[in-house]
Amino acid sequence: MTLLVAIHMGKVGLIAADKAEVCIDSAGDMHPVHQQADKIVHTPFGVVTGCGLVELLTPVKEHLQTAKICYMDQVLSAIHDARNSFLRSHPESSVSARALQTTGWLASYSSPAPEGPGTVLKMAAYHPSLNQENLVGLESYRAKCFPPSDFTFDEAVELDALLNEKMQLPGDNVDISEALAQNMRLIVETMQQVARTSLSVSSVCDIAVVWPGGQKILNEVDENNLISKWSELFG
Repeated sequence: MTLLVAIHMGKVGLIAADKAEVCIDSAGDMHPVHQQADKIVHTPFGVVTGCGLVELLTPVKEHLQTAKICYMDQVLSAIHDARNSFLRSHPESSVSARALQTTGWLASYSSPAPEGPGTVLKMAAYHPSLNQENLVGLESYRAKCFPPSDFTFDEAVELDALLNEKMQLPGDNVDISEALAQNMRLIVETMQQVARTSLSVSSVCDIAVVWPGGQKILNEVDENNLISKWSELFG
């Protein structure tokens, strides 16, 4: 399940994931398990997080944490390996098909600057609703979310539009630190909003702050500790 949110602000970005984990019984009913899941993984080039079925997510996360990963192609290969293994071990059914269709990934990484030296921040996603085979680059200066699978298509579109309407970009009157603070608050408010209607999402989340060549994960962020967590970035 999970709610994932990415906000690309140009030179810096945010990737967030809630902390809830649920199980689904044979009747298709959802049951909360806990709200301490660590869903964001460090890599040498950025962070990676996923939403969907744990059985499809765990092998990829374990591979990213133990293998020498240097390129996004290796992340894509690990995702396809997990999906192919799942297909071999599970008979075709509406349940397995839905699991494959609703499990996806978000990642940040650095790429050579198109003009001049240095690198720029990039974000990419793998989700069957976007592309069955390849990673899809996310637009700069935009927000993107992957809501839990109990959201309808219209609800998902509405949430995505709301994030893009409310996100704050740094500019002449707003510096990066203030834009970060406003967008972190937007993420926390979005988590709270979705958690009120979805059992598979917690109001508490982890937020990764990413930039070319670096990242910092802020754990267990909520409305009560938002200011102190933001302060960790500049302490």
